[in-house]
Amino acid sequence: MFTLKLQTQDLEAETRRLIAAGRQWKTVLAAFGAYMVAETAQNFKDQGRPEKWQDVKEATKVARWMRGNSSRKRKRTMVGAGAAKFIGMFKILMDSGRLANSITFDADNKQVEIGTNLVYAATHQFGRGKIPARPFLGFQETDVERFQEMIAEWIEGN
Repeated sequence: MFTLKLQTQDLEAETRRLIAAGRQWKTVLAAFGAYMVAETAQNFKDQGRPEKWQDVKEATKVARWMRGNSSRKRKRTMVGAGAAKFIGMFKILMDSGRLANSITFDADNKQVEIGTNLVYAATHQFGRGKIPARPFLGFQETDVERFQEMIAEWIEGN
């Protein structure tokens, strides 16, 4: 599984106190995992954040359009607006939606893992050969700030 990990080692004394009071880290870590799955979905929608992903070649767009349309429809619209409209709406890393829909999280009392079990995910995250990196998993400053807010709310008992 390809994952990014954010661990909570720096808050050990407070953790021991809260666990003794019956509170578990899993609650806040699971909430953050769900938050990051939603943020990753937004990353796919935005086509990269904070920087946009490198676009794919026009040939790739045309090949995907042709694969998704019958030969009759291709002949009718190849020169017309159909192909141009599709190419204009093209979404990177969204051919089938399988990668975007595979993002999950697993939380316990020590850590949260956010990732995917798809073998090809690392190729898109880090790039390989002629395929450029298009990082779909990652923490932005706003994500870290939100995690800190979640921890503060959890400590306060909200």
